[in-house]
Amino acid sequence: MAGIKQLAGQTLWYGVPTIASRFLGYIMNMALPFFVAMPEKTADLVQVYTLIPFFNCYYSN
Repeated sequence: MAGIKQLAGQTLWYGVPTIASRFLGYIMNMALPFFVAMPEKTADLVQVYTLIPFFNCYYSN
């Protein structure tokens, strides 16, 4: 019985965030065309996503 409780706990701990992140990605993917239709809103996101790798390299060294 303890093994089943441990398995259920691990399933909740590792499974639920995976399912939630995939669901969130699915919802965001459906909303993407609305943001692409407004370039003035996507410009900020593009700048943030381009700066992330540079900051990652800067802070890792």
